[in-house]
Amino acid sequence: MSNEPELLPLQRDVQRAIGRALLRFQHLERVLKGLVAGRFTSAMPGQAEAAAKQRLEQVMNSPLGWLKEELLGKYLNPEGNVADESELDKAAARGHIAFRFNLEVPAQDHASLSQHLSVVHERRNVVVHHFLDTFDLQSRESCSAALAYLEETHQLLDTHQGEVLLFAEWAAKMNQVMARQLQGPEFAALLQAGREELAPPPKKKRRRRARR
Repeated sequence: MSNEPELLPLQRDVQRAIGRALLRFQHLERVLKGLVAGRFTSAMPGQAEAAAKQRLEQVMNSPLGWLKEELLGKYLNPEGNVADESELDKAAARGHIAFRFNLEVPAQDHASLSQHLSVVHERRNVVVHHFLDTFDLQSRESCSAALAYLEETHQLLDTHQGEVLLFAEWAAKMNQVMARQLQGPEFAALLQAGREELAPPPKKKRRRRARR
């Protein structure tokens, strides 16, 4: 960036606006990671804890585009669509015990959330990866245009990110309801019945003949 004294105040304003936008993008990513981290787990018996840790590491290191696909393509299922069973089929083929959680939502809400996330994702990519390609900040005009773009970015985030966060709050409540169900006696009884059904039959003891 230019070090011309008259541009420094404008450049600092741009830097502050970029920093604020980056924090807001990161906040959204953290919310999405929290939503999809527990969406799916697949592991051999006795390895569930390690598999959950591996899944969490995968999610925490994933970009916004991947999180968007996880949320819209796997976590949320529009009403009327047949849920994709390929994850469960692959887990069964490997002899894994798998857990998957997804929500069926109205198709209109799914489309709306997809549109909100697409706008945020596109704007985030420009700010993070292509900002200096678009605004070189070498002139008053470039700095002013950059500030206007960032102001528009914050207005978009006010609208689109707000919708995503409202959904995340609702989904978190649904997760809490599910957690209470999984900790209840009915689920424990169902799980025990499944274990008994899948347990191998006991081996017959061979009777030894007494020697004369």
